[in-house]
Amino acid sequence: HCQPRGRMFHILGGNVPAVAIMSIVSGSLTKNVNIIKMSDRDVITASYFAQSFQDVDPEHPLTKTTSVLYWPHTNREIFGKIISLVNAVSVWGGSDTIHEMRKNTPQGVELLEFGPRRGLQLIGEDAFRDLKNATKNAAHDLTLYDQEACFSPQIAFVEGDAEKYSESLAQS
Repeated sequence: HCQPRGRMFHILGGNVPAVAIMSIVSGSLTKNVNIIKMSDRDVITASYFAQSFQDVDPEHPLTKTTSVLYWPHTNREIFGKIISLVNAVSVWGGSDTIHEMRKNTPQGVELLEFGPRRGLQLIGEDAFRDLKNATKNAAHDLTLYDQEACFSPQIAFVEGDAEKYSESLAQS
C-alpha cells in the first residue's frame, strides 16, 4: 500500500530517457508533489513529458503538482533551498551521485536510491539450443544505451562452453 511522502525531489540520471518518465509516474501515482531536477545529459524528456500534462488538462492535479527544473549540479545554493523543502528524495545515478546525496540529504528526509547499477547475465545451458538467437538478444542488452543503462550487463555467467558463447556473442 503506497503512501504519499509529500514533497518529493527527483534527481534524474541522464543516461536513459525512460528514467525521467518512470520517476515522474511513480511520484505522481503515489500522489506526491514532484520537483524534478533534470540531468544536463537529458533536458528534454522530463520537460516534454510534464508539458504533455499541461496540453491534456491544465487544471488537473497532476499538472499542478509537477515542476521540472534544470540547474547545473554545481549550483549548491539552489540545491540547498530545494532539499530544505522536501520530505523525500528519489535519486537515479552512479556511485558518485548516490554518495553525494547520502552526504547532503538532511536527517528526516527519506532517500530512495536507484543506483549504482550492477548488471549481469545468467546464461544457462538451454541457450546453446538456439545460440544465435540467445547471443543476438544478449548483444541487444549489452549495446542498448551504450552500455550505460541499469539493465546493461557488466558480467556474464555462462553454464557450458563460455568460449563458444563468446564467439557467437562477438558475431552478434
